[in-house]
Amino acid sequence: MPTVVEAGAAIMAVYEGRLQCAKEDDNSPLTQADLESQRVILDGLTRLTPDIPVLSEESAQAPWAERQSWTRLWVVDPLDGTREFVKRNGEFTINIALVVNHEPLLGIVAAPRAGTSVLGRHRRRRF
Repeated sequence: MPTVVEAGAAIMAVYEGRLQCAKEDDNSPLTQADLESQRVILDGLTRLTPDIPVLSEESAQAPWAERQSWTRLWVVDPLDGTREFVKRNGEFTINIALVVNHEPLLGIVAAPRAGTSVLGRHRRRRF
């Protein structure tokens, strides 16, 4: 998925530069890499599937009254392992999953520092 490659490049550009870190409401770290990866992924998923909503760690969430009726959605963590990212130990990933009727059907985990990604899909279901 080109979107994941582009998100990884955005993360690595921040990783290789000067890091600035803020705190989220739960006191977890938030970097420009989180936000850039989020932007790239949301843009890519919106172009690919404009009718499927996205639930992402770094975005404001739709109210539960709205989300509970969703039958399809993308679940995104644009930079999982921000603490490791800040430590610059390379142990962070990009996680994206397509969920249909409460079942994960497709997922990708990418490790930008390692330059690898794994794509998985549910073998018995079609999406």
